[in-house]
Amino acid sequence: MRGPFVVVLLLTSFLSAEWKPRHSPGDLVITNVNVIDTLEGNIFRGRTVVIRHGRIKAIAKVGLIDTRGIQVVNAGGKYLIPGLWDMHVHTGDLGKTWDDKALFPLFIANGVTGVRDMSLDQDSLKERQARIERGDILGPHLVVGPALAKKANATHFLNISDAGEPLALAAFENDDHTAIAGRRPSDGLRLSFATTVGGANTGFRQTIGSGYFVPPHARLEFSMEHLNAELVACSSQEEELKEERSQASANRDLDGYWAVGMKAYETYDPAKAWDRFVQISNNATWQVPALVWTQAAADIDRPTLTRDPRLLYVSPAVRQQWRPEGLLAQVSPQRLLELKAQATRSLELVRSMHRAGVQFLAGTNAPAPYVFPGFSLHDEMELLVRGGLTNLQALQAATFNAALFLVNLDQYGIVQENHVADLVLLNENPLEDIRNTRKIFAVVVGGNLYSRQDLDKMLGRVQELADQE
Repeated sequence: MRGPFVVVLLLTSFLSAEWKPRHSPGDLVITNVNVIDTLEGNIFRGRTVVIRHGRIKAIAKVGLIDTRGIQVVNAGGKYLIPGLWDMHVHTGDLGKTWDDKALFPLFIANGVTGVRDMSLDQDSLKERQARIERGDILGPHLVVGPALAKKANATHFLNISDAGEPLALAAFENDDHTAIAGRRPSDGLRLSFATTVGGANTGFRQTIGSGYFVPPHARLEFSMEHLNAELVACSSQEEELKEERSQASANRDLDGYWAVGMKAYETYDPAKAWDRFVQISNNATWQVPALVWTQAAADIDRPTLTRDPRLLYVSPAVRQQWRPEGLLAQVSPQRLLELKAQATRSLELVRSMHRAGVQFLAGTNAPAPYVFPGFSLHDEMELLVRGGLTNLQALQAATFNAALFLVNLDQYGIVQENHVADLVLLNENPLEDIRNTRKIFAVVVGGNLYSRQDLDKMLGRVQELADQE
């Protein structure tokens, strides 16, 4: 962030703005706000942030403001962070179990202004993406990520932009469920299938056919989804377990596949794991552990589960699918114990990876049973802190790191001039306690303001829609 500077406009009067969604009167100015720098963790106190046409035009230590046609909000010393990103969701494969008008506003109400969707049904995702960007439905920017399930005759996915300079968001699936982002594809690593990706602010439209190559000298960044593959790679019996996993997958043997994970846990080699994690760190590879998803599976016997207030925003049909009795009927007592061990093991893996320098992205796998759209990203950040990350690092996983991975750091991920005005205004400092990301006073989406009152109305409307189903 640039150092403090002075913006001098004509001061006429000071407004106490009423926050209305999608009705910004032109420019928006937020005064007396503490801006959190998600790059280095600095706090720039008492700033004035000027927003025009959906972008941050200036950040000043002192602001003299002509309020004619301008919406002015005195933040009163609250904390401003970039909009959050959930880097692993599945909204495209839900059929009609979730109404879009109920699903996507839950992200916005929780300050999540962007998601990377890993669903298989990419046609559905692109249609939803277009509706969101047109303003037909309220929702976060939706980046269409690689599908993590194989199609017939398709083993890898490559997604690339045909807009502007040849920067690419490329993604493929391999045996380790790895996604890749890179630049300037030409000759090198062969990817056997290609599909289309949707960008948040530029159209990733071109479909590249079979036989496309990525050069070995290109700047490539990988993301690894979940932690299962890493556990096998850290086993003293890695090769044997890979073969067993491959056979179980080919035979659709879920029990056999699960057994591989248990064997990997039992044969975990700390020295081998350390070498593996250092290699990951040195090769621009990002980890998306989705700890909240693992924890939710481990908690299906928790007595208070059905009293979770977030169930108010879930339709009766989905609540029926999520009934603990039904979920517990699908697992044996032994499997439940293993699920709980897996949740503990996942935190230990994150802690070890973090010590080795591995970088993280925050993702939730929402909406899975008791993984709530929007809400659960805050759970994920808290779990990342429990896994050894600092409050700043957990916040970066949902902001700065996400933008860096998506090659969109010039647009998102940091509160800075010329960036898209996707912002979250918090009552308290998240660098002191990551749980403060839940204490949302207001959300700004593309320069449009949603006050706490607006957000509560939004949640109330989602509850009404859920009750109507």
